[in-house]
Formats: sequence, structure tokens, C-alpha cells
Amino acid sequence: MFADIFFMSGQKKQSNISSTIIIDGQSVDTLFKEMQALVYSNPDSARTLAVNVLKKLDDAEWQIRMLNLIGATCVVQSNHFQAFENYHKALKLSIQENNLVRIGDSYNNLGVLNLSIKNNKDALENFLAAIHNYELAAMPDKINIIHCNLGILYLDLNNIEKAFYHFHKSQNGFLDSQDSHGLAIVYSHLAASLLQINQPDSAIFYAKLAIQVANSISDLYTSAFAQNIEGNIYLNNGDFKNAEEVYKKSLKVSEKINSGNLITANQLGLARVNLKQKNIAKAIEHSYNALEEAENTNSTELIYKVFEVLSAIYEQTNDFEKALSYYKSANNLKMELNDQSKLHQLYYMEINQLIKDKEAQLIEIEKQKLSLSRRNSLIILLGLLFIAIIIIILLIYNNHINKVKQEQAVKFNEAVVKLTEERSKAAFNAEIQERKRMGLELHDSVGPMLSLAKLNLTALLERSDLAPERKSMILNNTVSTLNEILREMKHIVQNMAPIVLIEKGFRLAVEDLVMKLNETEKYTVSLDISGLNEKMDQYLEHALYRAILEVVNNILSHADGSEINIQIIQNHEDITIMIEDNGVGFDFQQHENSKGLGLKSLISRIEGLKGKVFIDSVVGRGTIVTIVVPE
Repeated sequence: MFADIFFMSGQKKQSNISSTIIIDGQSVDTLFKEMQALVYSNPDSARTLAVNVLKKLDDAEWQIRMLNLIGATCVVQSNHFQAFENYHKALKLSIQENNLVRIGDSYNNLGVLNLSIKNNKDALENFLAAIHNYELAAMPDKINIIHCNLGILYLDLNNIEKAFYHFHKSQNGFLDSQDSHGLAIVYSHLAASLLQINQPDSAIFYAKLAIQVANSISDLYTSAFAQNIEGNIYLNNGDFKNAEEVYKKSLKVSEKINSGNLITANQLGLARVNLKQKNIAKAIEHSYNALEEAENTNSTELIYKVFEVLSAIYEQTNDFEKALSYYKSANNLKMELNDQSKLHQLYYMEINQLIKDKEAQLIEIEKQKLSLSRRNSLIILLGLLFIAIIIIILLIYNNHINKVKQEQAVKFNEAVVKLTEERSKAAFNAEIQERKRMGLELHDSVGPMLSLAKLNLTALLERSDLAPERKSMILNNTVSTLNEILREMKHIVQNMAPIVLIEKGFRLAVEDLVMKLNETEKYTVSLDISGLNEKMDQYLEHALYRAILEVVNNILSHADGSEINIQIIQNHEDITIMIEDNGVGFDFQQHENSKGLGLKSLISRIEGLKGKVFIDSVVGRGTIVTIVVPE
């Protein structure tokens, strides 16, 4: 199952587009935004509007965007052939117009479509071509989309390490650009990836996160897609009740937006659930519902998947004749799918020829320019003189720019010094508070017990006439008090630098912390660690452990919840720590300028490691704190 993120994301930066074109009394820009909002919720309406507007447009830029939008609505409804046709028209027009951004969009869309029919080689070539054009067009935000699609590609190839690498690159990019649609898609496919490597708890976490983000922006398609993945996770774990419930929810949304591929996927999920529960009649019913929808969408890939399930059902009922028949039909459709892939190569031949023709046209223009320059030596001399004047102007301008840069550098250095002073002050204040806390603990706990021990010993020295039994009792009390002092001192030292962190490292220290938190029975704390294999630098271990302690302390002090989820992921580039609670949450914007000393110290410590701290909280929903530190 594949979700297309190619069309809706990355629209913040656009090339020069005229939004003053009026169609049926409305600007084309307004109409386009209306269509975008309908792509995943009502693709039929979006396509009807786009086709009507396309007939009335003369502007190439908007024609390209309308063709891509029409293709997107076809993909949502699994009409792959029409999607290919519209995307190739968009790519052809983009190349003719030499519009790098739209060339990148069209290649990305074609890559997504090829990936959906398992044509991975062409998909990879399309994605790489999209990246090349986005780089030429200086559109780094759009490359976030390609990283997500490359993650899906490598997941399909069972290269989990590369899939996670591209998913996390995409996730970080979408977080920076605040692209909720892109994040919902990435979270969905992270859930699928974690299911594939048998990490169901983390998979469920990301699936639910994807559903939450998708619902917050009314992205029905992605929400239904994530629910389908959640159903697959429950089915894989043998939780048939929850699997059936989630499949039905996803099916309801899929039918609302008329997405053939998702309807088929959910009907197949329900068929597999009933097959596992030996409910053959319902399994057959859902399978034929899936087959009917797959045939309506004319999707060869979906039809052969239905045939595979029907073959398994009839094999279980010992109807081997039907089982063999559906098995053969599934194999025939796989071969037909390969033939369709070859048919799509004809489109690529046309595009490649168009590129070659354009290159030949550019070469011919260069020849004409060379011939003209030879016949007009005077123009060349004037041109050289003009260039010399431009160079002089550029040198003067460059000198001015250098002066401006120097002034900016001075201001920047001053700002850096000021920021460093503020961080140092925050760290110093944190140290003072820590010393005060230690002083109070020593004064309030250790001090009284030392006074008691001293009082007992003084009594022994001054009262020589005490009975032996009384002396023995005083000595035993004194020893007991000294033992209590030692335990209290050990507790204070343990808070300053946990022995388990020093002796066994970061991972065991965090596991020990979680175990102790669960022993309190006040919170249910879960821990998920991925990729944390090598021992880290000691300073980094202490900084990350202190950061986790600070966040957990804030939760215990203010959240008033019942659950804490801690997730730690390490890859080749960074370490990500995500801590989530189901507490009361808070208005982050309102508290931005009034952060507590502990939170300021945490942020200062992480920024000192060139890392970042992201805080996502809404009143009544809980809080998610994400810490990202480079390796």
C-alpha cells in the first residue's frame, strides 16, 4: 500500500505564477486551493473542477499544475493508466517551458506512480531526476518529499536501514518547514517500517501519531491509510478484535472519499481477519467485495492481491480446484502488470526524445550565435568593452558588499558573544540552584541526624555513671543514626551522578530510571530504544540523561497524567529522544517567555551540543518533547 505525498506538500515556495487569471469569476489561485482541499476527501469533484478549468487556461504554468492535480485524483482512486497519461503531459509541457520546479514535480509524481506498481527501477530514476531539478531550481523544501518517497522505495526493497535514513531526513525537514501533511505521511510509513522489523509497539505509536496529525488537517486519505496500517499491525499481532474495528473505520473513510485502493485494502484486511478466525463465509464475502472494488478501479495489482487471498481461502476449505484457479489467475495478472510496466516505457521514450530535441535545438542556437559573432567582430569588441565595464562595476560592488559583510560579521560576532554570555549565565544560575538544593538536602536531612549522633556521643562522654545496658542502647542508636546518614549521603550522590550511568552507560541508566518510575505505580512508563548500540562520549551520556531527568521531573511535577512514553532512536547522523505524556498539557506560546530555570538549563545544555529541542503541547492533549543531538 502506498500513499502519495507528492502533490499537496512543498507548495510554500512557488515560481512566478500569475494569480490574477480569472476563471468563471474567480481567480485561478483560489480555485486551485479549493481543488487541493478536495483531492483526498472528494477526488471526483476535484478532478471535475480541474478538467473544466484546464479547458479555459492558456497559461502553461497553471496548465502543468492542473494536469498534476488531475493525475493525483486518479492515483487516489487507483486509476493508474489515466494518472500516467496526465503526469506525462505535465512533464512534456514542463520540459518545453524549461520550468525546473514543475519538471521536478512531474518526475516525483511519476516516481510515486511507478513505485505503486512495483516498477522500482524507473521509480528510483524518476526520484533522482526530481532531486536534480529541485536542486537546480534551489527548492530544498521539496527535496523533503523525495526523501520520504525514497524511504518508501527502500522499504519495499527490504533495505530497512536506508528506509529509516530517508524517513528521518524527511521527518526533520517537514518539522523545520512545519508541513503537517508531509509529517502524517512520514509517520504512516515509519509505522509500516517498524511493523516490518517486528517492533509492533513503536509501529502502533507512529500509526496513531499519523492519524492524529492527518485528522488535525482534515487529510482523510492519509488518515484512512494510517488506520489501514494500524489494522495490519493488530492483525500481525493476532489482535483480531482491534484489527477488525480499525479496518472498518478506515473502510468508512475510504468509501467517503471513494478511494478504490484503500477500500480494496481494508476489505482484504477484513477478509484476512475472518480467515484467521476460521469464519470462511465472511472471509469470502469481504474478498469478493474487494474484488469488485479492484475491478472498478481497473487496478491489476489490487486484483491479483485479491486472487491470492481467495486462493488461500479455498485452499483452507479443501476446494483445491478453485484455489489453484485463483492462484494461476494471480500469477497471470502479475505477468500482465509487468507488461503494463513495459507499455509505460513508451512514454519515457517520447520524453527522452523530447529532451534530445531540446538539446539539439540549444546546440543549433549556439552554432548560430557563433556564426553571428564571427561576422560581427565589432560587436565582439563592444561586448568585451561592455564586459570590462561590468567587471569594474562588479569589483566596486563587490568591495561594497565586503564592507557590508564585515559589518554584519561584527554584529553577528557580538550576537554570538551575547548568546554565549546568556547561556553561561543560565548554566551558572542552574549550578547555583543545584548547590542550593544540595545545601538544603544536607541541612534538612543529614544535619539533624549528625546533631543526634553528636548528642548521643556527648552523653556517653559526660555520663560515666550510665548503666552498661543504657550505654549499649545509646551506642546502637548512634550506629543506626550513622547508617541513616550514610544512606542519605548515598542518595544525594546518586542524584548528582548515578552510579549505573558511570559504570554501565546511558542505555542501562535510562532502563533503570524507567524501572524505578514504574515501581512508584503513579505513572505507567514505556521505553523503546532503537539503534543505540555503541557507547557514547561520557559528557554526551550525562547531558542526555540529565535532559531526560529534567523532562520527566517536569511531567511528575506538572502534567497530572498517568502515562509516559520514552523513545530513543540513534542513526548514523543523530540521536533522537521523544518523551510524551498524556497529561493536561499547556499553551506553549503563552509560556515561551516564562520558561523555568530547569527548562532553560536543558535547552542551553542541548544547544551546547549543537542539538535542538522541540516542544509540542496543547492544553488538554498532553505534551511531546523531542530532543535531537548530532553524533
